[in-house]
Amino acid sequence: MKRENYNFICGNYRKHVGEEKCTPHSIREVALDEIVFEEINKALYYARNNTKEFTDYISKKTSSQYRRELNARTAELSKAEKRIVELKSLFKRLYEDNVLGRISDEQYRMLSVDYNDEQKELEASIPELQKEIDTLKNECTNVQKFLDVVKKYVCVQELTPEVLRTFISKIVVHEREKKHSQTSPQQIDIYFRYIGTFALPSEINQPEEKTHDERRTA
Repeated sequence: MKRENYNFICGNYRKHVGEEKCTPHSIREVALDEIVFEEINKALYYARNNTKEFTDYISKKTSSQYRRELNARTAELSKAEKRIVELKSLFKRLYEDNVLGRISDEQYRMLSVDYNDEQKELEASIPELQKEIDTLKNECTNVQKFLDVVKKYVCVQELTPEVLRTFISKIVVHEREKKHSQTSPQQIDIYFRYIGTFALPSEINQPEEKTHDERRTA
């Protein structure tokens, strides 16, 4: 495969291929590189040239964003734990029904396999959810830490592993608006360290637009 054709494919699809739990949506690596490269430089520009407005905007936005994420993960964890308790009760009832002859051995086998698979999947997800919750609780928004990092860079000239580790905590690639389409819009959420996602507020001055080549050589 040529370098320009390298791509990332949904891990959930790979894990559950054939189960219709997700679609094989993907994004080319070179396209994602370009997006991340431009977003990092955009954040650098505004943090340097509109420091007060940048600080006020990020502080207000990210506090509510982290609360929403923490509440969502906590609710998901609670739902998983509750479902595991339900599954244990269902399995016990299923066993009793089989012993009493209310359901056949084949029905018992099929249902018990389904219940066991679901329980294993939920039990595997709980440590990950708890880890995410702990991370969110410990990762308070700190604009000053981001600004301290910004002082070390005028702009990013190349997207290296060091630059990614310095600025980015995670990237979420969503399904395209039209599934299986190669041309419909696709949402990309880029989470910066210390400040979360960054979207340019309208009141902050915008930099001059540069061509693709100019951005790479700035």
